Amino acid sequence: MADCFDRPVVTVTPRKRKINGRKKDAAKIKRIKNHTTGEDCKCSRLKCFEQISEAARQSLIEGFNTYSSKDSQDAYLSTMVVVLPVKQCRCREGADKNSYKPKEMSVKYVVKVSTGTSVEPVAVCVKAFCSLFGITKNRVETVRKAMSLTGADRLKESVVYKDYERLGLGCITKASPSQWRLSMINFHYNVCRSYPAVVVVPSRVVDDTIMKVSKNHRLNRFPVVVWSHKRTKGALLRSGSISKSVLTSVLKGSLNTNQVSNYNSSNISEDEKMFSEIVKATQMRIAKGKVSSISAGAALSMMAMSDDFASLFEGSQQYKKLTEEQAEINSWTPANLYIFTDKSSK
Repeated sequence: MADCFDRPVVTVTPRKRKINGRKKDAAKIKRIKNHTTGEDCKCSRLKCFEQISEAARQSLIEGFNTYSSKDSQDAYLSTMVVVLPVKQCRCREGADKNSYKPKEMSVKYVVKVSTGTSVEPVAVCVKAFCSLFGITKNRVETVRKAMSLTGADRLKESVVYKDYERLGLGCITKASPSQWRLSMINFHYNVCRSYPAVVVVPSRVVDDTIMKVSKNHRLNRFPVVVWSHKRTKGALLRSGSISKSVLTSVLKGSLNTNQVSNYNSSNISEDEKMFSEIVKATQMRIAKGKVSSISAGAALSMMAMSDDFASLFEGSQQYKKLTEEQAEINSWTPANLYIFTDKSSK
């Protein structure tokens, strides 16, 4: 009788799963990259296929097939889907008005056609849109629903937006008296990949200025607000250090004014404007009708010890030490902006 603890003899080497090249994965990639242009929509109103030449249609489908995943293709399609509010709700003739449900949105499809020297937008119908990219109407419907949920309405439901609103850092849907605003310039992470989609910037700084400022900093990490104190108006910001190329151009420009490039000088001036707006936004209002340029750090230190708290330690060494520090802080000339850097960063 064979021992029960003896292991069976394996005569055939078991097959291992291949890491790459499975039939399922290969078929999926083949479906993604093998879209073909469909038939003519025969649209009498827009005349879609007559506006777009055969060479332009071939260029569109080839560019669409270069994307390696379905998500990237859907993101590309979303750039050509425009969601608009319904101007007027009208019931169709012969339909029951009691059971009529108005549309929540109006959708427009605009294809970007390259003419060689420029890119022109061409409005097409939904049938032509599906035919140009070789996709089904259900896929277009999925992209359209996703487009209707993006933007300010979807952002208002996020936890990040509620936290920004709680700190008083601005609002997207309406004007806010705050010195800060929420910017969606990095919504597709095309400005800075390490920043969130929605960032807080000074309210007087436009998005074009932010694009120029980001080129001056390492990894395009332009200054953004991460925290703000409601009472003292003090703010905590983060950003990347100034790039070496920008510093070199500034130093050369200070020595030889005629050699500095207009590109770098314009970007540096935009950076100075942004920092000046940051300083204005962090000023604390001390008295009615009087604005003092006291720093947020000094204001927090002066407000740290209240009268009730100080009365408990009056006469002690800790109280004397605090009063001495308080007097020293009052004698300082406070700064508007404090910059903390890491010495080990290169």
